[in-house]
Amino acid sequence: MHLSLLALGRVKQSDEPLRLAIQVERLNDGLQQERSQEEELISVLSSLLALGPMPRSLWQADINELDDLLSRLSPLPPH
Repeated sequence: MHLSLLALGRVKQSDEPLRLAIQVERLNDGLQQERSQEEELISVLSSLLALGPMPRSLWQADINELDDLLSRLSPLPPH
């Protein structure tokens, strides 16, 4: 969800309560210190890694979406 907000700026209607909670968290974090998108992304990815291994079925269901979001967040540098 957090990656979707960073990459796309939107979420599904059914995920609105979670989006609101993340936005409040981001605002609270911003009051303490302003973070760049890169810093926020590192924080989100670190939190995901800290969760530990995912069940294979969950990984298979979400890997394509995760790959797409990460691709949107890491554009290639200009040539």
